[in-house]
Amino acid sequence: MTALLEPSSLAAQFDRLPPHSIEAEMAVLGSLMLCGDNDALYAETVNGLSKDAFFQTDHQIIFDVIVTLRRNAMNIDPITVRAELERRKLLEDVGGIEYLARIINMMPSAANGPHYAKIVRDLHLKRRVIAVANDALRKAYGVVDDPAALAAKLAAEMASLAAGSEITYQDAAGVVDDCVREMCEPDNAPKFRTGMPDLPCLKPGRVYVICGNSSMGKSAWGKELLRGLLANGHGVGMCIPDETKVKVGHDFTSAVGRIDRRAIETGRLSPEQLAAYLEHSDTVRKWPFWIEDNCFTLERVEQLAMIWKAKHNIDVLYVDYLQQLQTSALGKNASTVERVTYLARRMKRLAKELNLAVIEICQINRGNTNRPDQRPKLSDLRDSGELENQADVVIGLHRESYHQPQYGEDQHGPEYTEVLVLKDKTGIRNTAWVMRTEFQYMRFYSVDVLEQGNYWRNKP
Repeated sequence: MTALLEPSSLAAQFDRLPPHSIEAEMAVLGSLMLCGDNDALYAETVNGLSKDAFFQTDHQIIFDVIVTLRRNAMNIDPITVRAELERRKLLEDVGGIEYLARIINMMPSAANGPHYAKIVRDLHLKRRVIAVANDALRKAYGVVDDPAALAAKLAAEMASLAAGSEITYQDAAGVVDDCVREMCEPDNAPKFRTGMPDLPCLKPGRVYVICGNSSMGKSAWGKELLRGLLANGHGVGMCIPDETKVKVGHDFTSAVGRIDRRAIETGRLSPEQLAAYLEHSDTVRKWPFWIEDNCFTLERVEQLAMIWKAKHNIDVLYVDYLQQLQTSALGKNASTVERVTYLARRMKRLAKELNLAVIEICQINRGNTNRPDQRPKLSDLRDSGELENQADVVIGLHRESYHQPQYGEDQHGPEYTEVLVLKDKTGIRNTAWVMRTEFQYMRFYSVDVLEQGNYWRNKP
């Protein structure tokens, strides 16, 4: 019989017998001792396993012995495992020769090892979920200074568990098949349509940075991008610590109905404008977006993204603006550069883990105002070069009227915003287009080739 050792530290946290399967654990150990020099089978069986994945402590000891032998390039079989257990003076603790024999007899073939390993992994995950939940319960019943921080920590821990430890990958044929499918079936390829001819789609797992000087129109242009995505039925989660939910609702309704934003802001709508507002607010009401303005920490943004993805299957996460977020992951003495670097890396990871297109509104420094050409550059991104490193696409916005008021709408005809692609990991960069801008309606319009050409020929 196997010796009854102390339960693992994880198992000790439960008030009832936690999920486990002694038989599956024995089957995994037997498979590993029988796989011989089949390296592929060994690797597939241990993928995502650690000794903590085993509920029974004697199984943890045997697994640790097997892994150590393999790491030292020694043969793994019942004889070598027994010898190593004897050397460690642990053979009797795990049940002796008789128990090793029982393990071997459980598995006439090593081929089913990966199947039983998945059972062990899944049960271990369930135990870890219960342990995290139990810990949260204990803390929640105690004195909690910041319940929101506790909830954010719980969400982060659960997200870490959901990510799992099993190593996954794809072979060349699978990658090429996906590429061919995307080319031959473009309508079925994973992408989110924007309605903008010059930026027709966003793709999941990518980060899009929209940058410019303060009051350049970044948020307005970002909402123009969202308006196209929403009109095409793509779900959007909006974290807007720099704005309010009501303001965004007004902006969307103003854009859809071409209702003067200043009249909305003052509440002095004419009867015709009010009727148009009520009509077009019904359009906005049906759009698939979810929004929160009380989200000043990265942990809160991550929590919201996970909830929106799970409940509403959003396609896009929008953050306005990124550098404003704080994080509890760094100490109080962390510099702004360290904080923004951490934010950029976490947002890229969030995009990939949740398969989202992430849009980040970012500020630039004012170094461009001292240059003859005041258009933004990558080096202008404020606080951290990691914003550029982690982004897949960086778009800079520029209006001549911002720096030179004489080029504004009232003085120089229609107002235009230059949209500059400062970085694109596909290799396309230094491209630009212009959009006619009507800030009173929160609208940006794509223009035809002739109007584009006239602008660039006559640009200041």
